[in-house]
Amino acid sequence: MLDFLRRCRNHDIRAFIFLQSHEISDDPHYFQGLMTPFHFQTKVVADFIKETGISDNPALLGWDLIWEPAGWVFGGTISSFGWKEPAPYRQRWDKDWSKWIEERYGSLADAEADWGVPVPRTKKGAVTSPSYTQFTSEGAWRVMVCAYRRFMADRMNRCWNDAVRELRRLDPNHLVSYRQGNLPAWDFTLTSTLKHVDFFAMEGYDFKPGRPANAADVAGFINRYIPYVTGGKPYMWIEYGESAWDRKSMTPAVVDYQGQCHELINRMAFENGANGIAPWWMAGGYRISEKSDFGVFNPDGTLRPSGESLKRYGALFRTSTRKPLPFEPFMIDCDSRSGGLPYVAYHEGAAAFAKAASEGKWLDVRSAGTGMTSADVPLVAVGNTPYNGKNPPKHLNAEFNAFRIKVNGEWREVTDGARILAPKGKPLLAMASVGNLQEATWLTPASSAGEPGAVYLASTPQSGLAFKRAVSRDTPYLGDATFGTEFVLTEGVEHDTGVELQMTADGRAWFGEKLRFTLEAK
Repeated sequence: MLDFLRRCRNHDIRAFIFLQSHEISDDPHYFQGLMTPFHFQTKVVADFIKETGISDNPALLGWDLIWEPAGWVFGGTISSFGWKEPAPYRQRWDKDWSKWIEERYGSLADAEADWGVPVPRTKKGAVTSPSYTQFTSEGAWRVMVCAYRRFMADRMNRCWNDAVRELRRLDPNHLVSYRQGNLPAWDFTLTSTLKHVDFFAMEGYDFKPGRPANAADVAGFINRYIPYVTGGKPYMWIEYGESAWDRKSMTPAVVDYQGQCHELINRMAFENGANGIAPWWMAGGYRISEKSDFGVFNPDGTLRPSGESLKRYGALFRTSTRKPLPFEPFMIDCDSRSGGLPYVAYHEGAAAFAKAASEGKWLDVRSAGTGMTSADVPLVAVGNTPYNGKNPPKHLNAEFNAFRIKVNGEWREVTDGARILAPKGKPLLAMASVGNLQEATWLTPASSAGEPGAVYLASTPQSGLAFKRAVSRDTPYLGDATFGTEFVLTEGVEHDTGVELQMTADGRAWFGEKLRFTLEAK
């Protein structure tokens, strides 16, 4: 690999690397990537980085954490990877889903009251995920499916947060992202993980001329949606195209259609603000294992129409300044349909993009939370139900980056469920960092000017310890709040004490991930 990277550097090429595990598993839930966020293999990755010295390698663009998770991580049942039985990918998260319901709603009964329908259950009565039908069609289950979509986002943000922080500790010098994998009905990649990547890498196999009929408008909408949801991070289209082999032969017609597929993504990307393109893939010729030929040139080196398009747009990306067009606002509400963002993208989003493009404008995607703060953002819950103190706010959300307690002069990392030895009757110092996952800016008490909505990290009513600490500065979407370099968590405990912390917009709403731990008095 190091030899390959040296050759890349000689040709001014940068590599985006996925590390494949040597382990083979019969478990269909297991994905063989060393950096897969929910299977991050810290020791193996650390050994690899140390032995190769790759953290200082200038030919490395960045790390590709995972292959195409949009399609399979919550994909219901998939049997295309060769396992004898369909793999219940979505069901693997059932226990986490049940725990999330209890954490964010207080109880399953409160959740079902908010949703207006019972939670799906297995034949044995265990809580399980929405069905394919519920993800893809409208019904009384809409609010429940919206809650599951928020759960998907929260669970994956937690996985990406943990994995990327560990990776940055091992390699602070290179970018981190992943190839997201199209736009299925159960996609989570375009509504979460975005805080934890340096750039976004969109795939485009779902958008081809005539498949669907409005493919160009859907791709155009995605190009305008990504800057909105990433807060303006760079993004590129990193896999797209069409095989020039129709499973029987290669004909001029399929080669021409391949060129049209590339042209669609290349044009939409360039015209609507993307930062680069990288179709699949360069080499020409028949690929035996897949019975395909995605090459942008022929085996003899001559360019195909797809290659000509790549050459033309590659030059434009490098040399042309694309000035933004006038903006046309588009209010997005992914909770208005069970289908969430995928439905919006294929329907009203695509229609709005087509209209704006016909008028020479750029679609400006925004929501009811855009430009709002913790003091004035609408107080509605996930699924557009009224916020009642027992359901998660739609426009406010948070996750813990780090929480540490100083015990006997040593800082201890606190994770959910931890038990921390605490000297009896002695003050405990703590430090914390919490990430803002929704659009509303968190205000300090000074910024809220005494009105409800100042944001604090606080103990909940269920906590055995009283605590409240304001954010140190106003914290925007995808930003991190701190609470001073260190602060007093408690003046001392005399007996074992359960602690539960959560963010609150004071006088308005509790929101985000809860951190639960026990201080063991010693």
